[in-house]
Amino acid sequence: MLRWFDRKRSPIGLDIGHRRVKATQSVREGDRWNTLAELVVPRVRPNQRLDQDEARAIVHMLHRAGLSGRRVVLCAPPDAVRTSMIELPPAVDGVPLMQLARMEMARIHKLDAADMEMVAWELPQPDRGRDSTHMIAAVCQHVQIDPTVEVLTAAGLEVVHAFPSTQALIHALQHNLSANKIHALVDLGWSAARIVMVYLNTVIYQRELTDASTMQFYDAIASALGVSDDVVHTMLSVDSADSDQLDPEQLRFSEALQTTQKQHAEVLADCIGAAFTYAAHQYTDAEIGGVHVIGGLTDCGTVMNLMADTLKQRALNLEDVITGH
Repeated sequence: MLRWFDRKRSPIGLDIGHRRVKATQSVREGDRWNTLAELVVPRVRPNQRLDQDEARAIVHMLHRAGLSGRRVVLCAPPDAVRTSMIELPPAVDGVPLMQLARMEMARIHKLDAADMEMVAWELPQPDRGRDSTHMIAAVCQHVQIDPTVEVLTAAGLEVVHAFPSTQALIHALQHNLSANKIHALVDLGWSAARIVMVYLNTVIYQRELTDASTMQFYDAIASALGVSDDVVHTMLSVDSADSDQLDPEQLRFSEALQTTQKQHAEVLADCIGAAFTYAAHQYTDAEIGGVHVIGGLTDCGTVMNLMADTLKQRALNLEDVITGH
């Protein structure tokens, strides 16, 4: 098994998204891993494939931000990761569960088992028990991440592993989670929103919502108002003026913006509520925890407030909104 942690300092966790670059590094202090340094910066070339110039710029920014070393764990792009819940024989001595999981994922997704990265974990036993082993596995073909790995390698970094973004999300929020409660971690990404349900420090359910992406949200506003994405971003970044102070055209813009924000918040809240319903049905003795949100759209306070209000109507609590990620 690949050992990619040294005794005192983790490699750099690196997520190169469509619009932002995010990085973090941890250091061991006693029996705990604590954050040593973090970085969140806009992409030099948003929505473009990483090239050598941008890779060198990223390396420079990593070191300037206090992240040290060459070794990185790359966050595999969400559209390259395939995730499935699989059922395997009971976990007993002699049963090679990880090998079986790899073979099953290759069969399900029609991939070459030797040409993919995989992470997999066993789900906690539900209250009513079961005889088989249930796992969640995520795979990514090497061909889908090799171009990025090659560019980063040429820039002086060593990619030692690739992880799905859900693992990075849990790492970012782990200090906020009570192990005995079911929590929803929500990443409001540009190309998709992702809901990850966590119980006993384990991902028990996840869902990707391409129709609730930030890109779809921006496009809906831009289409309704006949403006560009840049104008939408500016509109979402400022507080709305009092409606009594707006002229008719400004009032039309404001009302259309509020309607789209409300619709988006309700779609997200509905999907989060459905995920809690599923998880609570599986683990009936577990307490219901909170909703923790990360991602670019967290900068839009109106959407966050509307989502908090809608969740409250479903007896759910928006506990954390982590901006800047």
